[in-house]
Amino acid sequence: MGVANCRRPDRFESKAVSVHHIHIDEVQQGAAGGSYVCIFDATVTLRTGGGSSVAVTGVQPSDAPADLVQQAAEWIRASATEVFEGVGYAASVAITRLIVNECDWKETRFKLYAAREFRKVLVAATSGGSRPLSA
Repeated sequence: MGVANCRRPDRFESKAVSVHHIHIDEVQQGAAGGSYVCIFDATVTLRTGGGSSVAVTGVQPSDAPADLVQQAAEWIRASATEVFEGVGYAASVAITRLIVNECDWKETRFKLYAAREFRKVLVAATSGGSRPLSA
């Protein structure tokens, strides 16, 4: 299994703020063209400044096409950029489990569900509901 990385160069100094774990398990099959499978687990490290990045270290099946893994990394990074960077944050997203289903692989679903979870991370981090990093 290879590792997919998707990173935009940091534009300014970055400092880690908090760590969050997310689990996405969204499946709709048999929907006459609207089927999708969007399943992944990740650790999100929220930072001030810099650019968002994604690394994929766990993929199922282990022989999943590398181009699909890279697509998912890019879609998830795009959602992180959309949610965090407009408000002065960035995220390092470490995807520990990504389920690849070639038949029901939908960009819109990955972006939608990743953005939904990233908004929850942002709310938790800015309202004191996060696990702060030790100095």
